[in-house]
Amino acid sequence: MDAYARLFGRARGRVTLDGSTTYAFADRAERVAGRLHGHNPDLRVIYLVREPVARIVSAWRHGFERGWSPPSLAEALARNPALVDNTRYAACLRPYRERFGADRVLVLPFEAVARAQDGAVGAACRFLGLDPPPPARPVRANRRTVPKRHHAHDDRPAMRLFQRVAPHAYGRLAKPDLGPCDPGLTDAQRAVIWSELEGEVATIERWTGLDLSAWREASPRP
Repeated sequence: MDAYARLFGRARGRVTLDGSTTYAFADRAERVAGRLHGHNPDLRVIYLVREPVARIVSAWRHGFERGWSPPSLAEALARNPALVDNTRYAACLRPYRERFGADRVLVLPFEAVARAQDGAVGAACRFLGLDPPPPARPVRANRRTVPKRHHAHDDRPAMRLFQRVAPHAYGRLAKPDLGPCDPGLTDAQRAVIWSELEGEVATIERWTGLDLSAWREASPRP
């Protein structure tokens, strides 16, 4: 805990937040929620959910860029069930709701955050009991204009220093282009993924009152 607390040494007197997708991964959510509750039972949790197929594609791309996943998403799904298991939103969130209580867990759709960041920040501030900040300047959409690059060097100390000192040069020079990164899923494969996870989405809707019907309308049916 002491080593972890030192990461926030400059944040005294400020509200601090810590975020990671791994805290709600299927194989560790129960353990992490228990450790967090032991450290601070009054902690509040903000959990982002994304249309299931889009989240799986994004996770696969993240692994592909770093050399962890094969270039075919279908092959990655066959090899790595965690791509689907980590998208079982209700199952991953349940340990947090059980320990901290439903009123201390806020679920935000990723699409709403991307579409209206001020609104999402306002919702998060209200949930945390904070005054929302003044409206920010409009944020341009984060559109990818260069080929995806992987992060094979990211775990090397010298490269981490290079990344901190000269992030733009690091982006240009240290990450070789891996070429096209197309998931190549058929409508039938997308429908199978959705049928596997539709119950999870329905549970999130029931817990939160969110309307996620746009996800269903955009997905192919079996």
